[in-house]
Amino acid sequence: KEHLRQSNKRISRYSKLEQEIEKENDQFIEEQKARQAVIEREQEQYLVRLESTTGQLTHIGKSIGQEIEEQNIILEEFKEDVERTQSKLKQASARVTKLIERMGDTGSWCVIIVLIIVLIALVAFVFSI
Repeated sequence: KEHLRQSNKRISRYSKLEQEIEKENDQFIEEQKARQAVIEREQEQYLVRLESTTGQLTHIGKSIGQEIEEQNIILEEFKEDVERTQSKLKQASARVTKLIERMGDTGSWCVIIVLIIVLIALVAFVFSI
């Protein structure tokens, strides 16, 4: 009988210890669950912000792409205008050169003045477009 009492005392000591350990484990698990829930809420908030930022960046990217397309059209038109003006300037220069050759030195100054006026007019025309 004595042996049974001692055995029961050990069992009761161990069972108390096991209960304490189990209680601590349960408490630890609950704390971890609470921490994990907080972390999940924070991550959800970050994801919502990230989604919003991504949407804004997508909108900005589309706007930039549209602006680039419009600028390319404008540049292409400007290039065509410059090419036309260059062609006209070459033609005018060739005519003036022929005129200078015909007139000699006396008419050179008149031709130079006319050329300067034509050049100013062409530059004004190009920049007014």
